[in-house]
Order: sequence, then C-alpha cells, then structure tokens
Amino acid sequence: KTIHADNFGLIYYKLAQTNNILQNYNESIRLLELSTDFYRENQKDNQYDIAFNYFLNADNYFSLKKNQEAFSNLNTSLAITDSDSDSDSDSINNSYLRAQVFYKMAIIHNSQNEPEKAINCYRTSYVIRESIFRSYKDTADLDKMHKMVNLMERCLEGIRDVNNQTQPNLKISAQSDIIDFYKNILNSEFCAESYFPEQEKNHQLYYNKLAQAYGSLSWYYLLKGQCKDARSAALRALEINNEETWIKTNLAGSYLLEGNIKPALDTYKEFASLKYPDKDFTYAKVCIDDINEFKNRGLLSAKILRKIKPIEKYLKSNNKQL
Repeated sequence: KTIHADNFGLIYYKLAQTNNILQNYNESIRLLELSTDFYRENQKDNQYDIAFNYFLNADNYFSLKKNQEAFSNLNTSLAITDSDSDSDSDSINNSYLRAQVFYKMAIIHNSQNEPEKAINCYRTSYVIRESIFRSYKDTADLDKMHKMVNLMERCLEGIRDVNNQTQPNLKISAQSDIIDFYKNILNSEFCAESYFPEQEKNHQLYYNKLAQAYGSLSWYYLLKGQCKDARSAALRALEINNEETWIKTNLAGSYLLEGNIKPALDTYKEFASLKYPDKDFTYAKVCIDDINEFKNRGLLSAKILRKIKPIEKYLKSNNKQL
C-alpha cells in the first residue's frame, strides 16, 4: 500500500508539473490535490512531497491571479516544513523549500505593490540560503543569494511611507544585509575565489557595488538625521571608490544637517558644477533636491535654515541645464 501511494502520488505530481508548464493551471491544481491525497495514505517519509505540492499549487493560483489562495498554500507549505526532521537530508530539503516559499511570497507581495513585505520575504529567503551555503559551499546557493541581493536592491526603490517618502528604518536594515553580502564576497568569507571566472575584473565589480551600497546606506541615515552614521558610511564608500561622485552629496548633507556650513559648502564646491552622469543637468540640481527633502522631513531647524542660505545661493547659481 505504501508503494502504491507513493507511486501514484509521484505520477499525479509529475502530471501536475507538466500541466503547470503548459499553463493548464486548473488541471494542475486538480492533479496536485490527487497527489496529496495519495501521499497522505502513507503517513511516513513524505511530508516534504506534500509540502512541495502546496508550493507548486501556490504557483498555479498565483498564475490564475488568485493571490489569497496562493498565500494560503504557501503558508501550509511553511507549516509542514517547520516540523522537526528526522534526517539531515530532510532538513536540507525543507530549508531549500522554505527559501523558495519566501521567494515566491516576495514575488506576490511585489505584484500587489507591497515592497516592504516583499523585501522582508527576500531577506528571509536570503538568510536561509546563506545558512545552507555556509554548510555546503555550493556556488549554486551563492547564485541564489546574489539574486536575492539584486532583488532587495531593486525593491528598496519602491519602499514608501504614507506621505510618499522613503522609510529609512527598513532600508537601513536591508542595506546592511546587502553590504554584508558584498563584504563577504570580497573577503572570501563565501569562498569567492570559486565564484569569479575572471578574478580581478569581478573583484573590482564587487568593490564598486560595495561602495554604492555604502553610499545608499549613508542616504538612509541622513533621512533619519543620523549625521555621524551617514558621514561614516559616505567616507567608507569614497574610500572604496572615490569615483562615485554622487556619494559626496550625502557627505555634504551630513555636514549641512549638523549646521557645519563651511565643510558642507567646501564639499559642495568639489562637485556641484559637474555634469551628473547620463543626465542633462549638474550635480547642483540633485543637491537642491536633497535639501528640499530635508526641509520636507523637518530635519532642518530654523537656525540651520538661516545659516544655509549661502549654500542654497551657491547651488542655485550652479544648477544648469547642459
């Protein structure tokens, strides 16, 4: 009877998988329900198969734009894989599936314009993948981690609060994860030598990415008014790659928010009149936009607002269309 249940469970699963590929989603759902029924006849050693059925059914429902049903199946899959495993192989299989489940949840949240929820799911998927990678050192997992990082970076751009302003708290924590990933790549914590087909070229690529990640982190700190943290992140970014001129806008902003006018103005003078890459305006426009953002968030006191008038005058004179 056990052999019968497992065989039919697998056959129906394979048929369901084929129908999913062929976009026959309703038929795939029906076949997966049959597969799960057969698996349940065997109460032993097939919980992973049942959990995977729910995961695939979630994909079917998502394709049918039935997100509520998709989430229900994903949560059921998580509940099954959350139970203690009898063997290491069961444990690793459950971990892989849980990483996939959180990744799928992130995709659905993104489709519903819920970037905050999406990024938390991406981060959870990333953490699970990192744990697996540290145990098995499989570069395929490193690829998946890299994908999660790229998706987190893209998702960060969509995070807004009720006033259509960026939310710095979540961005700071997510950006810190991204920085840790690039740092671990570069210091061989993740056995990076096996990941780079062209060692020198790719290392430079990741140094650039690390600098950009620190630059973004400095901006998120500015939005919280944490000037020292912002300055520290900006200086670290420029130490890694001093050609990332845009990061100097954050460095100048860290002085400005503290009311340190001279270092702020001196920093702006280093780059404000230069052309912004791939745009038809100078950096001065971006600096003016930043100051307006600080004003809108109430980060500038009345005293500092009076003191920055020479900076605003200088930036306005260099805000040019090119």
